[in-house]
Amino acid sequence: MRHGKSVRGMCAALASAALLLGCGPGPSADGPAPATPGTTEDTPPPAGAAGDGTVPLPGGVPAPATDGLRTPRSAAEAREVVRAVAVAPEDFGSGFRPQDPYEADPDTWAVLGDDCVWLREPLPPQVLAGLTRYVESPAVTEGGGPLQVMYSITVHDGEDSADARMADILEEVLRCPEQQLRSDERVTSLTSAGTSGDHPAVDDLIDERGLFHSDLHGGPYAYQWLVSRAGPVIVALSVKGSADHPDHAALREVSGPVLTLMQAAIEKELR
Repeated sequence: MRHGKSVRGMCAALASAALLLGCGPGPSADGPAPATPGTTEDTPPPAGAAGDGTVPLPGGVPAPATDGLRTPRSAAEAREVVRAVAVAPEDFGSGFRPQDPYEADPDTWAVLGDDCVWLREPLPPQVLAGLTRYVESPAVTEGGGPLQVMYSITVHDGEDSADARMADILEEVLRCPEQQLRSDERVTSLTSAGTSGDHPAVDDLIDERGLFHSDLHGGPYAYQWLVSRAGPVIVALSVKGSADHPDHAALREVSGPVLTLMQAAIEKELR
């Protein structure tokens, strides 16, 4: 495995950090939202178990076991899986619409460079197919700025390849606690928590959060990036806060249910 590290090994180094799970719509499980933009004091609660012993995905809905998920046999089959798992703007909530552009080039994926700047590069051989989409909810108040969401689905050629990518993601936040998203957008004060899985919801789950800064819309506001792996498929979902949605509790209400929805679709396609 690349770097000789599994997600379990990386998570051991981050064991002191709590992981957000069970964050469905409605009141936040961690109390009132911070009163000022950019606050990161809404510490995620420890993972909880559902009544039947299963651990819920963000969104509070237990997902089926991932044991036995198959790997697509070709790039064409992987592309069918990606399209079946993809969600529409309205799945994020009322008022969400496509950004421009709506989709990135499907023959590329996002890579964090040595300079901590994100760029898109051609898909590597171990990735069979991928999809990245951008949606947003318009500002609620004048000058509030949009609530921006990015999600990606990546189908690897096996679980080992996908697991290695998850380990890399955990390493990236240690290497680059500040990252340039676009020429006019960056995130700072990034922290990351991960779980090795050992529950039937997903194989691995990473909760990365920090502060989002925009030259156009201001900040800092909350930033969240959730990444989950089920078999050979990785789903990543980032939410950039705004003046109307400055804290992590608001972002979790957007990200959690959609991540659960996509995980259920993966189960349906690859079982």
